[in-house]
Amino acid sequence: MLKTGGIISIVGAGGKTSLMHFLSRELSKWCGPVLATTTTKVKVPDPGVFSKIFISSSIETMIREMNKSGPRIVSPHFAASGEIPDRKKMTGLSPEIIEQLRDKTPYRWIIVEADGASQKSLKAPASHEPVIPDASKWVVAVAGLDGIGKPLTDEWVFRAALFSRLTDLKMGHDITEKSLAKALVHPEGVLKGSPADSRRIVFLNKADDGTGVDTGR
Repeated sequence: MLKTGGIISIVGAGGKTSLMHFLSRELSKWCGPVLATTTTKVKVPDPGVFSKIFISSSIETMIREMNKSGPRIVSPHFAASGEIPDRKKMTGLSPEIIEQLRDKTPYRWIIVEADGASQKSLKAPASHEPVIPDASKWVVAVAGLDGIGKPLTDEWVFRAALFSRLTDLKMGHDITEKSLAKALVHPEGVLKGSPADSRRIVFLNKADDGTGVDTGR
């Protein structure tokens, strides 16, 4: 399966960017050329995370520059349409452009951060979220286990009021394993908009101690 390549979209909250970086390194090491990008906005990558970063609003320019790298790309690359210097963020690409990059560049894998969460541990999506390319073969929903036991407030949950509506958990009440599970499987939860034939995976992050592991289980 890993040799086939394709588009992986990462949604949710609690470590999407870290997971994107990790998958980019590992897939690049074992499974061929990897490109990471976003359909929203991401923090400017730290130096050394990606060996090359392409920034252009022109799809033709981007494809031309990527193809100069040739098929023997040994470390992950990153692509964005522009920068927001005062926020230290990069703006993403549309799903349609990402699918063109899949078809017209050497990358075997494209990993897409397809959701925003303002660095919160959990989230519920608004009507316009997430932005998942239709060609995604895998959609990974990230959830931060450090949010369990915390109060349902905007401090811990991005769009806390929406999370409350999806789970019937009252604002200010402690977030439970049951409420998180309900949010993850809800039709209007973070996996909404996943392609019908995609494989949907939940990645429970921040299980840094025995309590976190037990909570995840």
